[in-house]
Amino acid sequence: MSIDDLLASLGRKRQEMLDGVWHRAETKAVGEAARADRDLATLREEHRQRLRQAGEVQRIDILRQNGEETRRLRLRAEQELAERLRRAAESLLPSLRDADYAATFARLAAELPQAEWERLRVHPDDVGLARRLPGAAAVEPCASIHGGLLATAAGGGIEVDNTLERRLARAWNTMLPAMVRELCRDLEKDGTPATAPTA
Repeated sequence: MSIDDLLASLGRKRQEMLDGVWHRAETKAVGEAARADRDLATLREEHRQRLRQAGEVQRIDILRQNGEETRRLRLRAEQELAERLRRAAESLLPSLRDADYAATFARLAAELPQAEWERLRVHPDDVGLARRLPGAAAVEPCASIHGGLLATAAGGGIEVDNTLERRLARAWNTMLPAMVRELCRDLEKDGTPATAPTA
């Protein structure tokens, strides 16, 4: 299975995945966005009051501090949102083990380069599938793998990770901005001010 195939597979499940992400994260995200807005409003008001009381020399320093604090708050909120979305996406990997999963596993295995693979690590339910592969050596169950396989050769000197986890990790930088933009659009439709991360 190529990365395009995985992205297409994830694309077919995109609405289901996004619904799951939003249902689990929406209340918390809306609450955190509101709290961040309140924190920023409080900061701005504090700085306005200080500006009123400060002399011209102090104003530049206060404005600089205000900008730095705003950037820190925004960066922290963006990092928390990205981490929450990543965990939600990872939690949905088991849903890719649907009725067509045996064919998906075969495609993932076929993508391995030709080599004398000494060990294949797979999800416990995939041990039988892995043992049917031509030239398969030792097959080990690994509960942390949701699908696909991790193959090693040359005494562990060569390793090819073609697991669903690794494929998600490779695609994540493409997926995250689109998910955040959609979340921001949904929040704005609900009347919550939201701005997509700049980074």
